Amino acid sequence: LATDTNSNEIAIINISSIPYTESGYFNSPGSTDANAVFVSGETGYMTAGDKLYNFDLSSKSGSRPAIDPDGLTLAGTGTRLHIVGNYAYVSITGGSVELEIIDLTNPLNLTVVATANVDSQGGKDVYVNGAGTRVYLATGVSPTQSELHILNSSSKTGSLPRVSSYDTNGMDPKAIQQLLQAELLSAVPEQKSIKL
Repeated sequence: LATDTNSNEIAIINISSIPYTESGYFNSPGSTDANAVFVSGETGYMTAGDKLYNFDLSSKSGSRPAIDPDGLTLAGTGTRLHIVGNYAYVSITGGSVELEIIDLTNPLNLTVVATANVDSQGGKDVYVNGAGTRVYLATGVSPTQSELHILNSSSKTGSLPRVSSYDTNGMDPKAIQQLLQAELLSAVPEQKSIKL
């Protein structure tokens, strides 16, 4: 659970019995609140401001140590993240790009390998298909630009090409999720479903 508590930006919640209890936590360096969290295997990943941190989840209790205490500095504020294989896909706001792809192969040296600048408002959320070949990026509302972008991430180097985009006609996307591999739901006030 990503939180705004400085002493434990990530709370690990035990849901095996009611009432639920906090069993562990990760206290990221600095005082920036957590924006997003994702777990892959025994490693947790979180964004806090313009940093991406990884932390050890081989145990789910007590204070969890950072794997790379310096973290990785992002191009802007990391709003959401999604992990497929050895790559983290991070939506970015307040920077020169709206998406960064990070190679996670070396946990002590996370590296940005690809970006996407869709010339839009800041990135709000990101979803990646299971093969890691398509990125679905939601950006802030714009009167002149699209808010949903589909990117080709087959090659995870350089600048990602845009496959398609969709204009939400004034709705401000908040989240994105794929449904049944044929539809994409962009969480906006009217919750439109977009056929792909």
